[in-house]
Amino acid sequence: MLKVWPPWETDEEEALVRIVYDLLQRLLGRPPRVSEKLGATDMWLYNQLGAPTVHVGPGVAVNSHITDEYAELEPIGMAVELYRELMTRL
Repeated sequence: MLKVWPPWETDEEEALVRIVYDLLQRLLGRPPRVSEKLGATDMWLYNQLGAPTVHVGPGVAVNSHITDEYAELEPIGMAVELYRELMTRL
């Protein structure tokens, strides 16, 4: 059975988007890459309920959900710092 979820987009001017973007820019030392998220997530549901969402995390997407999935340690540490900072700002 194939399930299809509706597409969604979070406005770039949402406070959550701006906070995550600014934190990532500081942590990376450069503007972060912003793009679409391909694949299924529950984020569309939260958006329908009025909760803005972003998808951010360590690692490279092509390495996820495969045999021998992995992420490098440096991006994991950076993600921990991002999440810690994000929680203090929300």
